[in-house]
Amino acid sequence: MMGVSTIRRIFTTELQQQAVRKVDVIIGFFFLWVPILLHIFLWQAVYDINGNAGSQLGYTLPQMITYFVLTLMCQRLVGVQIHRLLNHQIIQGDLNRFMVQPLSHLGFHYTRNAAEKFSQFTYLLVPAAVLLLVFRENIVTPTVVNAALFALALLLSIALNFLIYYALGLLGFWFGRANQIMMFATALISLIDGSRFPLSLLPTVIQEVSWYLPFQYIFYFPIRIFIGAETPETIRNGLLIETVWIVIFYVLVRIFWSRGLKRFGAFGG
Repeated sequence: MMGVSTIRRIFTTELQQQAVRKVDVIIGFFFLWVPILLHIFLWQAVYDINGNAGSQLGYTLPQMITYFVLTLMCQRLVGVQIHRLLNHQIIQGDLNRFMVQPLSHLGFHYTRNAAEKFSQFTYLLVPAAVLLLVFRENIVTPTVVNAALFALALLLSIALNFLIYYALGLLGFWFGRANQIMMFATALISLIDGSRFPLSLLPTVIQEVSWYLPFQYIFYFPIRIFIGAETPETIRNGLLIETVWIVIFYVLVRIFWSRGLKRFGAFGG
């Protein structure tokens, strides 16, 4: 376990590092406008050509545009590379210092991730404000309640996604360079987390199954809250399921870490 002072120091240090590379971050967000504008113009054209698109797809034009635009933004806040870093550390033996120091590897990297996401969130405020101002007719403005619930669901999705990919990175204890496995898992998750398209466009059976899996809570569920596509009941149940999955993956990560370290130590790191 890490103390509050340690967490604060790690968080502050990562914020300083993010400030150093702020030019790269700003350039990255500048290029984010290209896919955002493409989605806006694309869906405007689709709905103009097909007057029944709203009823066929189940979303109004503002909801559809907001869904894809918000997905692009949320990918910056939720996406992680911890699985690649962790796999590299296992292969290179860089975990040794965490075995001798009273510092939680999970806590250390999650705190760094939280600081990174906080920094990226501040940079996202400007494009978000511009979107609401310039494209306000084609962007959903959520209610205060939906905005708050979206923020809560997004915070949970950041934790859930981090734990999912952290667990994926731990495969390195057993499979060594697990690049191919991680690439396959990442591609599969991206198909069922709602980042490519709304899962409501899939067959009903797949939608019902995905409701109980953790992946739709990474993007699909939080964004549906934002655009007002979820009912109070489904929001309550979804937040509960999302929280349960966070607990499950946390327990799995602790088990994998404990057993993996024994294997790591047995082979000399």
